[in-house]
Amino acid sequence: DYGAKPVLVAPSCKTGGWRDMLETMHSTLEAWKHSQDGEVKHGPIFTVASDGAYARRIALFMLCMHTEIREGNPLYPLICNLPGLDRRVGKDNIVMDMDYRHEDKRRFQDRTFSKILTIFLAGICTCLCSPAGVLIKNICVNRDLLAVWLERLTNHDWSENNIENLLHPKDPQNVARAIQLMSCIVEIRTLDKTGFDPTEEAEFEALCLLSEVFDALLQPFINPNLSLSQQITSLCLPSLWPIPPERPIIYVKPAVRRPSDHGQGRHYRDRPNETT
Repeated sequence: DYGAKPVLVAPSCKTGGWRDMLETMHSTLEAWKHSQDGEVKHGPIFTVASDGAYARRIALFMLCMHTEIREGNPLYPLICNLPGLDRRVGKDNIVMDMDYRHEDKRRFQDRTFSKILTIFLAGICTCLCSPAGVLIKNICVNRDLLAVWLERLTNHDWSENNIENLLHPKDPQNVARAIQLMSCIVEIRTLDKTGFDPTEEAEFEALCLLSEVFDALLQPFINPNLSLSQQITSLCLPSLWPIPPERPIIYVKPAVRRPSDHGQGRHYRDRPNETT
């Protein structure tokens, strides 16, 4: 029986700290372990999943990453010959899992990125929907440019699924919208470029590059027919493309946080993303 069965339901206003969440998770796991209607009847809990909220990520790290698998652990013979695999677990070998889709739309936090893959997983959709956008092959790909090219996708009924809602979301944390936007951008590369003027050709070339990267990132998660090797190969593609260090193809400067005019610097607002 793989149906979901809630054992604890609690309201949240996202103001709680990671310590409160850690205590709640730990208490729930202990209750499940000792309850006659928990582990005895349904088996042990071996993984804890989250949607990736900041406080929960800290709590899960403290809960599931404090012990390294060594000789004597029943899992050691299974993973000892897998170099690079994270061997840290929690009590009773419990591990954690995050919703990958929340990484696709997360805002930029770091100032430097070593690989293109890191850039896109850090919050590419948020940048694309900003006025500054992302600079790709000297073309500024932002929401205005995307609106023009998305209208050319004739297989979409934009009267029902408005482009404006796709590029100006009321909720920036809407995961489904972020995935839909990336999928639509992937489709742009299928357009017939016959009759494009030089400006359109340059824009189309930049969007095709972006489409290739998005497709490589999305396929492992939306195509169930891929093998594990194909999934890994697809995820590695963006970071394997050769990029001259003196002339990066894609570069994004993250949003700058600055104090607001009120509150003596306690409140912050974002400047638009700056591209170089």
